[in-house]
Order: sequence, then C-alpha cells, then structure tokens
Amino acid sequence: MSASSEYIAATGRDSNDIKLYDRKSKVVSPQQPVSLKVVFSLHFSPDGGLLVTGHDNVKDMIIKYRISGEGGFDLVWSCDQVAGACGVTTDEIGLIYVCGQKNTTIYVLSAEGKM
Repeated sequence: MSASSEYIAATGRDSNDIKLYDRKSKVVSPQQPVSLKVVFSLHFSPDGGLLVTGHDNVKDMIIKYRISGEGGFDLVWSCDQVAGACGVTTDEIGLIYVCGQKNTTIYVLSAEGKM
C-alpha cells in the first residue's frame, strides 16, 4: 500500500491487480492489472508516479506508471536490472532505492529508471 496527496494504492497478496482510491472524488477505481505476475511493493514517487516492484514470468522488475484521469495506469518506464526487486522508496530529489531480496543489494536508480 502507498499513499500520495491524490491517491491511495493497494494490492492483495500474490496479486497483480492494484486498486486506486481517489482522495478528491472519494471513488475507488476497479482493479487495474499491471504487467507483473506478482506485485511486491508500491510507492508514489515525488512527481506522483506509481512505482511498482514484482516479477513477471521471467524476471524481477520495477515499473513506473502515471495515473490517468480515469484511474488507469499509463506505463512511463520499466527496469529489469534489479535482481529480486522487492521494496522501493524514493528520496526528496527523486532518486529511487530498490532492495534486492535475493542478493541483499540496494539498487539506486534515477527518476527516469536508469541505474
């Protein structure tokens, strides 16, 4: 689960669906599937994008989505160079920190998803 000034995002365990609660309209959007088989963590970046870690059938990934006006997700970028990507957070200047569960590594990415 993660919260921004505009939205609250949540997912169920072992799921690839994310529900968004819009704080202004007080509407919960239908669950939106993302391009991951399993979602591990969610985090809103300083620019309002939603960072999602998890894995598809082949690799671990971090993906950044922009929330559309209808509560849907528009892909901004994805990065599959984060082995075991599980937790994610950002700092005040927009750097992204992803912990690697499999190798106890902390990856640092730019706001554009570059290592």
